[in-house]
Amino acid sequence: MDQTPNILINPETAIPIGIKKRFNLKYLFIILGAVVLIEIIIGVWVFLQKNSSAGTAPGQLAENQVSTQPGDKSVNAKLSLSSVKNEFKVGEVIPVTISIDTDSQVVDGVDVVLNFDPAALEASSASITTGTIFPEYPVAKVEKGIVRITAITSLAGVGYSGSGIFATINFKAKQKGQAKVTVDFTKGSTTDTNIVGTEFPDDMLSEVKDLEVNIK
Repeated sequence: MDQTPNILINPETAIPIGIKKRFNLKYLFIILGAVVLIEIIIGVWVFLQKNSSAGTAPGQLAENQVSTQPGDKSVNAKLSLSSVKNEFKVGEVIPVTISIDTDSQVVDGVDVVLNFDPAALEASSASITTGTIFPEYPVAKVEKGIVRITAITSLAGVGYSGSGIFATINFKAKQKGQAKVTVDFTKGSTTDTNIVGTEFPDDMLSEVKDLEVNIK
């Protein structure tokens, strides 16, 4: 009796059907094995990354990370008002000096807004003498008890750093009593008195000093 197995031939491919089945199963197992190997490699990588992150203390940055939180450096720029004395007579000129201290930072612009009582003090835009620490003072005016002065660096300038006289205002004493000149300032606000720089585009100003004089 003939023991040769019957082999069917696929008429479309001319490949024995039994051989084709073994051929397909062989490559299927190879592909499945590769997929499993890739999944194992990914799992090991994720496990190592989690262990590395867990080794960093809370609040501590990894070796190659850089903190980008705002306020990493504290800047304490100051603005103050002063005069030559504390007592004046009615009709006398009261020179009020505006001084700034940039806390060693480079400043590109300063906005100053002062408030005063027009019944006690008199001033006009002509009463303002701008300083020399900035090349340009595009705004210097007085109206309805408010003084507004703005200074900026020129396009070719490098800004100002240090302590200096920003401007001087010559008020006139009008009536007896206490007279105040106050700085309109809210920390962090950029719509009132503020100091801004290249590295600190927000308000750098942190402290102001008002002025109060006695008129006899």
